[in-house]
Amino acid sequence: MTNATPLLRVVTIDDEEHSNATIQIFLKKYCDNVAIVGTASSADEARTVIAATKPDAIFLDIQMPNEDGFALLRSLPDRDFSVVFVTAYDQHAISAIKAGAIDYLLKPLDIDDLRSAVERLRVRMESNHQDDFTQYARQIQSVLDNLHTIPTKLTKISVPLSNGYQMLTVADIIRCESDNNYTTFFLNNGKQVLVSKPIKDYEEMLEGSGFVRVHRSHLVNLAHVEKFIQKSYVVMSDKTVVEVARRKTEELLARIQTL
Repeated sequence: MTNATPLLRVVTIDDEEHSNATIQIFLKKYCDNVAIVGTASSADEARTVIAATKPDAIFLDIQMPNEDGFALLRSLPDRDFSVVFVTAYDQHAISAIKAGAIDYLLKPLDIDDLRSAVERLRVRMESNHQDDFTQYARQIQSVLDNLHTIPTKLTKISVPLSNGYQMLTVADIIRCESDNNYTTFFLNNGKQVLVSKPIKDYEEMLEGSGFVRVHRSHLVNLAHVEKFIQKSYVVMSDKTVVEVARRKTEELLARIQTL
Protein backbone atom coordinates (compact mmCIF):
# COMPACT_ATOMS: atom_id res chain seq x y z
CA MET A 1 0.00 0.00 0.00
CA THR A 2 1.09 3.58 -0.56
CA ASN A 3 1.30 6.43 1.87
CA ALA A 4 -1.91 7.77 0.30
CA THR A 5 -3.87 4.97 1.90
CA PRO A 6 -6.20 6.55 4.48
CA LEU A 7 -5.44 5.84 8.11
CA LEU A 8 -7.82 3.35 9.70
CA ARG A 9 -8.34 4.21 13.38
CA VAL A 10 -9.31 1.21 15.52
CA VAL A 11 -10.07 0.23 19.10
CA THR A 12 -9.46 -3.31 20.38
CA ILE A 13 -11.75 -4.71 23.10
CA ASP A 14 -10.99 -8.00 24.88
CA ASP A 15 -11.03 -9.00 28.55
CA GLU A 16 -8.00 -11.28 28.05
CA GLU A 17 -4.80 -9.24 28.16
CA HIS A 18 -2.81 -11.61 25.94
CA SER A 19 -5.57 -11.64 23.29
CA ASN A 20 -5.70 -7.85 23.23
CA ALA A 21 -1.92 -7.71 22.97
CA THR A 22 -1.87 -10.27 20.14
CA ILE A 23 -4.32 -8.47 17.90
CA GLN A 24 -2.51 -5.18 18.46
CA ILE A 25 0.85 -6.73 17.55
CA PHE A 26 -0.63 -8.33 14.43
CA LEU A 27 -2.30 -5.08 13.33
CA LYS A 28 0.93 -3.11 13.75
CA LYS A 29 3.13 -5.73 12.09
CA TYR A 30 0.99 -7.01 9.23
CA CYS A 31 -1.55 -4.26 8.40
CA ASP A 32 -0.44 -0.95 6.90
CA ASN A 33 -1.83 2.41 7.93
CA VAL A 34 -3.75 1.15 10.93
CA ALA A 35 -3.63 3.23 14.11
CA ILE A 36 -4.70 1.70 17.43
CA VAL A 37 -6.29 4.69 19.12
CA GLY A 38 -7.61 2.87 22.16
CA THR A 39 -8.04 -0.42 23.96
CA ALA A 40 -10.44 -1.76 26.59
CA SER A 41 -10.88 -4.90 28.69
CA SER A 42 -14.58 -4.53 29.55
CA ALA A 43 -17.80 -3.13 28.12
CA ASP A 44 -17.79 -0.23 30.61
CA GLU A 45 -14.26 0.72 29.68
CA ALA A 46 -15.05 0.29 25.97
CA ARG A 47 -17.92 2.79 26.08
CA THR A 48 -15.59 5.43 27.53
CA VAL A 49 -12.80 4.70 25.04
CA ILE A 50 -15.13 4.69 22.02
CA ALA A 51 -16.70 8.01 23.05
CA ALA A 52 -13.27 9.58 23.54
CA THR A 53 -11.55 8.29 20.39
CA LYS A 54 -14.43 7.99 17.86
CA PRO A 55 -12.77 5.11 15.95
CA ASP A 56 -13.45 4.01 12.38
CA ALA A 57 -13.75 0.41 13.57
CA ILE A 58 -13.58 -1.77 16.66
CA PHE A 59 -12.28 -5.32 17.09
CA LEU A 60 -14.70 -6.71 19.65
CA ASP A 61 -14.42 -9.91 21.70
CA ILE A 62 -17.78 -11.65 22.02
CA GLN A 63 -17.29 -13.48 25.32
CA MET A 64 -16.57 -11.05 28.16
CA PRO A 65 -17.66 -11.10 31.83
CA ASN A 66 -20.64 -9.03 33.00
CA GLU A 67 -21.50 -7.74 29.51
CA ASP A 68 -20.57 -9.58 26.33
CA GLY A 69 -19.81 -7.94 23.00
CA PHE A 70 -23.42 -8.04 21.85
CA ALA A 71 -24.61 -6.35 25.04
CA LEU A 72 -22.05 -3.61 24.49
CA LEU A 73 -23.37 -2.94 20.99
CA ARG A 74 -26.96 -2.91 22.21
CA SER A 75 -25.96 -0.15 24.63
CA LEU A 76 -24.61 1.95 21.73
CA PRO A 77 -27.62 2.48 19.44
CA ASP A 78 -26.00 5.37 17.51
CA ARG A 79 -23.02 3.46 16.16
CA ASP A 80 -20.92 5.25 13.53
CA PHE A 81 -18.10 2.70 13.41
CA SER A 82 -17.60 -0.69 11.79
CA VAL A 83 -17.40 -3.86 13.88
CA VAL A 84 -15.17 -6.92 13.59
CA PHE A 85 -16.26 -9.58 16.06
CA VAL A 86 -13.53 -11.75 17.57
CA THR A 87 -14.39 -15.10 19.17
CA ALA A 88 -12.53 -18.11 20.57
CA TYR A 89 -15.35 -20.60 20.17
CA ASP A 90 -17.71 -21.92 17.53
CA GLN A 91 -21.06 -20.79 18.88
CA HIS A 92 -24.39 -19.56 17.56
CA ALA A 93 -22.87 -16.11 17.20
CA ILE A 94 -20.86 -17.28 14.20
CA SER A 95 -24.01 -18.30 12.34
CA ALA A 96 -25.67 -15.02 13.25
CA ILE A 97 -22.68 -12.98 12.11
CA LYS A 98 -22.45 -14.86 8.82
CA ALA A 99 -26.16 -14.36 8.22
CA GLY A 100 -25.75 -10.62 8.74
CA ALA A 101 -22.66 -10.38 6.50
CA ILE A 102 -20.70 -8.86 9.39
CA ASP A 103 -16.95 -9.33 9.76
CA TYR A 104 -15.64 -11.79 12.31
CA LEU A 105 -12.34 -13.44 13.25
CA LEU A 106 -11.73 -16.71 15.06
CA LYS A 107 -9.11 -17.12 17.77
CA PRO A 108 -6.30 -17.98 17.47
CA LEU A 109 -6.00 -15.23 14.90
CA ASP A 110 -5.02 -16.03 11.33
CA ILE A 111 -2.90 -13.26 9.76
CA ASP A 112 -4.49 -13.58 6.31
CA ASP A 113 -7.99 -13.42 7.80
CA LEU A 114 -7.00 -10.32 9.76
CA ARG A 115 -5.60 -8.63 6.67
CA SER A 116 -8.78 -9.43 4.74
CA ALA A 117 -10.94 -7.99 7.51
CA VAL A 118 -8.87 -4.80 7.57
CA GLU A 119 -9.18 -4.42 3.81
CA ARG A 120 -12.96 -4.78 4.03
CA LEU A 121 -13.01 -2.13 6.73
CA ARG A 122 -10.90 0.16 4.58
CA VAL A 123 -13.12 -0.30 1.52
CA ARG A 124 -16.17 0.49 3.63
CA MET A 125 -14.49 3.60 5.04
CA GLU A 126 -13.20 4.82 1.66
CA SER A 127 -16.55 4.34 -0.08
CA ASN A 128 -17.90 7.10 2.15
CA HIS A 129 -21.46 6.30 1.10
CA GLN A 130 -23.82 7.07 3.95
CA ASP A 131 -26.49 4.77 2.51
CA ASP A 132 -24.00 1.87 2.49
CA PHE A 133 -23.01 2.50 6.08
CA THR A 134 -26.64 2.83 7.14
CA GLN A 135 -27.34 -0.57 5.58
CA TYR A 136 -24.32 -2.03 7.40
CA ALA A 137 -25.57 -0.63 10.71
CA ARG A 138 -28.96 -2.23 10.02
CA GLN A 139 -27.25 -5.58 9.43
CA ILE A 140 -25.58 -5.36 12.84
CA GLN A 141 -28.90 -4.48 14.46
CA SER A 142 -30.58 -7.41 12.71
CA VAL A 143 -28.01 -9.77 14.20
CA LEU A 144 -28.55 -8.30 17.66
CA ASP A 145 -32.33 -8.51 17.36
CA ASN A 146 -32.38 -12.10 16.14
CA LEU A 147 -29.41 -13.52 18.01
CA HIS A 148 -31.39 -15.74 20.36
CA THR A 149 -33.29 -17.46 17.54
CA ILE A 150 -30.13 -19.25 16.36
CA PRO A 151 -29.54 -22.78 17.74
CA THR A 152 -26.98 -22.75 20.55
CA LYS A 153 -25.66 -26.30 20.63
CA LEU A 154 -21.89 -26.42 20.33
CA THR A 155 -19.65 -29.06 18.84
CA LYS A 156 -16.31 -27.61 19.96
CA ILE A 157 -14.99 -24.88 22.22
CA SER A 158 -11.60 -23.22 22.39
CA VAL A 159 -9.97 -22.80 25.81
CA PRO A 160 -6.95 -20.57 26.52
CA LEU A 161 -3.64 -22.09 27.54
CA SER A 162 -0.42 -20.35 28.60
CA ASN A 163 0.96 -20.72 25.08
CA GLY A 164 -2.17 -20.56 22.92
CA TYR A 165 -5.52 -22.32 22.69
CA GLN A 166 -6.77 -25.90 22.79
CA MET A 167 -9.87 -27.12 20.99
CA LEU A 168 -12.11 -29.40 23.06
CA THR A 169 -14.93 -31.50 21.60
CA VAL A 170 -18.00 -30.75 23.72
CA ALA A 171 -19.18 -34.38 23.65
CA ASP A 172 -15.85 -35.43 25.20
CA ILE A 173 -16.22 -33.16 28.23
CA ILE A 174 -17.50 -35.16 31.20
CA ARG A 175 -17.56 -32.30 33.67
CA CYS A 176 -15.92 -29.04 34.73
CA GLU A 177 -14.72 -28.28 38.25
CA SER A 178 -14.08 -24.82 39.69
CA ASP A 179 -11.24 -23.66 41.91
CA ASN A 180 -11.72 -19.92 42.38
CA ASN A 181 -10.84 -18.36 39.01
CA TYR A 182 -9.59 -21.63 37.52
CA THR A 183 -11.60 -24.35 35.79
CA THR A 184 -10.52 -27.96 35.20
CA PHE A 185 -12.05 -29.88 32.28
CA PHE A 186 -12.31 -33.64 32.79
CA LEU A 187 -12.39 -35.48 29.45
CA ASN A 188 -13.57 -38.98 28.57
CA ASN A 189 -10.03 -40.02 27.58
CA GLY A 190 -8.91 -39.52 31.17
CA LYS A 191 -7.09 -36.25 30.50
CA GLN A 192 -7.58 -33.03 32.41
CA VAL A 193 -7.21 -29.47 31.11
CA LEU A 194 -6.69 -26.59 33.57
CA VAL A 195 -7.84 -23.16 32.36
CA SER A 196 -7.38 -19.80 34.07
CA LYS A 197 -11.00 -18.68 33.65
CA PRO A 198 -13.93 -19.02 36.09
CA ILE A 199 -16.48 -21.80 35.62
CA LYS A 200 -19.26 -19.22 35.16
CA ASP A 201 -17.81 -18.29 31.77
CA TYR A 202 -18.09 -21.90 30.61
CA GLU A 203 -21.55 -22.32 32.12
CA GLU A 204 -22.68 -19.47 29.86
CA MET A 205 -20.73 -20.75 26.86
CA LEU A 206 -22.15 -24.28 27.16
CA GLU A 207 -25.74 -23.20 27.77
CA GLY A 208 -28.01 -25.17 25.48
CA SER A 209 -25.42 -27.92 24.98
CA GLY A 210 -26.58 -30.36 27.66
CA PHE A 211 -24.61 -29.04 30.65
CA VAL A 212 -26.03 -28.31 34.09
CA ARG A 213 -24.44 -26.38 36.97
CA VAL A 214 -25.23 -28.80 39.84
CA HIS A 215 -23.06 -27.09 42.42
CA ARG A 216 -21.11 -23.85 42.66
CA SER A 217 -17.99 -25.91 41.91
CA HIS A 218 -19.38 -28.37 39.36
CA LEU A 219 -20.74 -28.21 35.83
CA VAL A 220 -21.72 -31.62 34.42
CA ASN A 221 -22.49 -32.96 30.97
CA LEU A 222 -25.86 -34.73 31.15
CA ALA A 223 -24.74 -37.10 28.41
CA HIS A 224 -22.14 -38.47 30.86
CA VAL A 225 -24.43 -38.80 33.92
CA GLU A 226 -24.92 -42.49 34.79
CA LYS A 227 -26.78 -42.29 38.09
CA PHE A 228 -28.57 -39.78 40.31
CA ILE A 229 -28.32 -40.97 43.92
CA GLN A 230 -30.66 -39.87 46.72
CA LYS A 231 -30.99 -36.41 45.23
CA SER A 232 -27.52 -35.59 46.55
CA TYR A 233 -24.98 -36.99 44.10
CA VAL A 234 -24.52 -37.90 40.46
CA VAL A 235 -22.19 -40.60 39.22
CA MET A 236 -20.47 -39.68 35.98
CA SER A 237 -19.31 -41.95 33.17
CA ASP A 238 -15.75 -41.90 34.56
CA LYS A 239 -17.20 -43.12 37.92
CA THR A 240 -16.59 -39.76 39.57
CA VAL A 241 -19.16 -38.91 42.27
CA VAL A 242 -20.21 -35.26 42.10
CA GLU A 243 -22.18 -33.47 44.80
CA VAL A 244 -25.48 -31.85 43.84
CA ALA A 245 -26.48 -28.71 45.75
CA ARG A 246 -29.95 -28.91 47.28
CA ARG A 247 -31.18 -25.85 45.39
CA LYS A 248 -30.08 -27.49 42.11
CA THR A 249 -31.90 -30.80 42.68
CA GLU A 250 -35.22 -29.88 41.04
CA GLU A 251 -33.55 -28.39 37.98
CA LEU A 252 -31.36 -31.46 37.54
CA LEU A 253 -34.32 -33.84 37.95
CA ALA A 254 -36.31 -31.91 35.39
CA ARG A 255 -33.45 -31.97 32.91
CA ILE A 256 -32.80 -35.68 33.40
CA GLN A 257 -36.47 -36.50 32.85
CA THR A 258 -36.39 -34.81 29.43
CA LEU A 259 -33.52 -36.94 28.16
